[in-house]
Amino acid sequence: MHYQDISGPDTVTYTDNDINWFGVIKSKLVIDRIGNEGFDALVDLNQSYDQSLSLLSFQLRIPIKVGFQSPISNQLYSIVVQSEKGSFLESNYQIIEKILGIS
Repeated sequence: MHYQDISGPDTVTYTDNDINWFGVIKSKLVIDRIGNEGFDALVDLNQSYDQSLSLLSFQLRIPIKVGFQSPISNQLYSIVVQSEKGSFLESNYQIIEKILGIS
């Protein structure tokens, strides 16, 4: 599965052009869309710490937040996926797909 295939009207994405030097999302359109949608889940697919998404995760009142283990993951996510050393990266993403029921 390619993750760009799951995008649709209920998916919000942003690019490096939408964040400022401090890692904060600067695009009011993106912030307003995220805040107004009432999403059921936030999924951080970054295998390592991402400052922009971490700052956003702190602000949002979304019941399910899924992400990978990091030094502050317990404060960011309600479900933390532990990457197994020596395993294929794809298997980590398959765990998230199963959690979300999209596999």
